[in-house]
Amino acid sequence: MACQNNGFREAVKFGFSLDKPGRTAYFIGKSMIAIFPKGEILMKTARTSWKWAMGLLGLSAVMAAVFLAFLPDTIPMHYNASWEVDRYGSKYEMLLFPGVALVLCVFFWFSQKLPAGNKKLPAFLEIFFLALWNLLELAFFLLAWWDCSGQSPLPEAGSLFSKGIGLLFGVLLILMGFWMPKVERNSLAGLRTSWSMKNDVVWQKSQQFGGYAFVVCGFLVLAASVSLSDLPLLISIVGIIVLGAIVSSAASYQIWKAWQREHPEE
Repeated sequence: MACQNNGFREAVKFGFSLDKPGRTAYFIGKSMIAIFPKGEILMKTARTSWKWAMGLLGLSAVMAAVFLAFLPDTIPMHYNASWEVDRYGSKYEMLLFPGVALVLCVFFWFSQKLPAGNKKLPAFLEIFFLALWNLLELAFFLLAWWDCSGQSPLPEAGSLFSKGIGLLFGVLLILMGFWMPKVERNSLAGLRTSWSMKNDVVWQKSQQFGGYAFVVCGFLVLAASVSLSDLPLLISIVGIIVLGAIVSSAASYQIWKAWQREHPEE
């Protein structure tokens, strides 16, 4: 049986904003149901995202332990633009991967502790970041193992690897683009410019434009990942991101100027 909970704090903790009329939080065991004015019902299992984060952190540590047990003391640590090894180092440098995963988990944990009104990263983005990092760790360990065993697929497979990273990055940009319009004014995430932080109206319109820009940039990165590889792909991705940031910032400024013209007394 569902019982209403004095759970505004818990609702905010799990990404629900209940500070609007008609929103009520109900709990059934560990699951929370938020009922919205339009009758829409969202369910989110408490602690599920944190369990996924801990699971991915543990997977990162296990991968590191397994590969370090079989790799020699010196392994490839860096590749040039032609996917040729240009630096070797200690295998224990690869402990950086679980270390960064731990830092990401700590960051996500602190982001959930922000006061009400500071929108947190949604759970799916937190998990996506960690999963992407685990895939990158697996790829680097496999490359090192293949190279040390004399069976390295590089540089031939390097182009496919760069394309895969580009595709994942494009998907990430699209997901963030769909998320941005839902972000409330905060000190952590979103299109944060000196103009978008002026008030909630300018913020919301800036996030809407930034969301569209991120989605467009994401699809452009996907197209570049299909048609390009290696250094040209990297240059294209950087160019797309820089151009998207410049256009979004300029749009935020124009939105603020338009708001000033409509509200000259404020």
